[in-house]
Amino acid sequence: MCNGAPRVLIVDREARVRECLERVVRTEGCEAVVTPDGNEALARVADATPDLIFLGVQLPGLNGLEVLKRLRSDPETAAVPVIMLPEKLRNLEANRWQWEGSDGYLVRPPSENQISVKVRWFLRVGEPARRILIVDDEAHICKMAENILRGKDYLVDTVGSGQEALERLARGCPDLLILDVMMPRMDGFEVLSELRAEPATADLPVLMLSGSSADPCAPRARRDGSQGYLTKPFSPAELTVCVREMLGIATSDLMHPADTMSRWKC
Repeated sequence: MCNGAPRVLIVDREARVRECLERVVRTEGCEAVVTPDGNEALARVADATPDLIFLGVQLPGLNGLEVLKRLRSDPETAAVPVIMLPEKLRNLEANRWQWEGSDGYLVRPPSENQISVKVRWFLRVGEPARRILIVDDEAHICKMAENILRGKDYLVDTVGSGQEALERLARGCPDLLILDVMMPRMDGFEVLSELRAEPATADLPVLMLSGSSADPCAPRARRDGSQGYLTKPFSPAELTVCVREMLGIATSDLMHPADTMSRWKC
């Protein structure tokens, strides 16, 4: 961010598309960085990581799919939201962008309202910061996840046991609960069961964590009411993407259906 304003990178070969995007981005209170060229886009990213990228597909120098691939292969930019700007919408292309790591698309030329919705959705412009509670008995996991999410401007709190989590939740609900499965005395499934039995927390989004690479608990987590599941160890990009998707559950009307990947890929 520059002077506290989110930085948005706009990459498109056509001047009128760039100008429309820049106008809306600035109206939403963000800094706009604009270029028509794929290679130049990567250079701008290297100078300062943006908070959101609008990326054309057909670009001089380096096409948008190659730019996307390079962004996703770099740990520094792997979790930056990228909105593709195709000429036309083809299902196969939309699926390809999704699996290669894009976060959505707007068919060119996008309307100002479409652009505004994307900016507000991904940058939460004009909205209070989302609150996240992390529950894990491993202090280093709590600290790592807290640092990752605080770096994305979330308000994060941590506790080390299931009982502490229930006590904290009794005083007020966060927007998302990140809940470890294996904890002493009261495991994550017991916590989840109590949450789903209480009206105040019955719909609270829950992302469960497990240290098992075999994921034997995933089916039970889904059956018991968790909306997502992530295996430890996870990368900053994996956690960021999962959290972004989980927080989209309650406001999915802002997203095109093809924009949202399965939460159970987390």
